[in-house]
Amino acid sequence: MKKSNNIKMYLYCISLVVVFLTMTFFSYTTSMRNNVSNDLSKINSNVENVSTKEEPTDKKLDLPSFSPDVDLEYYREYYNNEEVIARLEIPNVFNLIITRTSDNEYYLNHSINKKSDIKGTEFMDYRVTPYSKQINIYGHNSLVYDLPFKKLENYLDESFYNNNKYILLQHDSGRRIYQIFSFKRVTTDYEHMNVTADGDDFVNHLNILKDNAIYTTDVTFDKNSNIIVLQTCTNDNDNSYYILCAIEI
Repeated sequence: MKKSNNIKMYLYCISLVVVFLTMTFFSYTTSMRNNVSNDLSKINSNVENVSTKEEPTDKKLDLPSFSPDVDLEYYREYYNNEEVIARLEIPNVFNLIITRTSDNEYYLNHSINKKSDIKGTEFMDYRVTPYSKQINIYGHNSLVYDLPFKKLENYLDESFYNNNKYILLQHDSGRRIYQIFSFKRVTTDYEHMNVTADGDDFVNHLNILKDNAIYTTDVTFDKNSNIIVLQTCTNDNDNSYYILCAIEI
């Protein structure tokens, strides 16, 4: 009788162990399934995030292929001119080294290597820097010489604008890219020469620059915008200029 009871107790213990192991295994497999399910959810979420992520601005705007950055210090040495300040490029239009000095007169009749030259060279307004909110750059036009800024006349044709909307300014610390929003002729109101407008006044300033443009564009701006202005003469009036205005993007 005692032996029978021992056998029963032994079988009972084995049963408990089997039940315990079964429950432990079930709990483990359930936990694993949940973990796998969570991991799959995370993976699917990441895939969705990747697939719905906004395209880079460059791709959305269909930017042209700009030339690689250059070593501006090399050009300072090459031209023996420490006033080399930046590189200005409109792809398929021009790619220029820009100077800047202490006034807006010197480079009207001096070349980039500081030699007297009626053709002058393209230069940045002395009141601004490559990091300014508004940057003005000037260059001659000519009926005689084939000068870089003469090509700005091509913007009289809206189809040319549609194919050449972007401007790059490379400086010592990087580059800035702009999208053209206005091309116009000015004869009396030289609002673009105001390089200190800011805040709400800056929005009004930009609206004036856009008023009477030769054609309209859908480029928007606000008080936080930065701009670049390229100016050249029209060759039909001493006080008449073409100005090309662009917003940094």
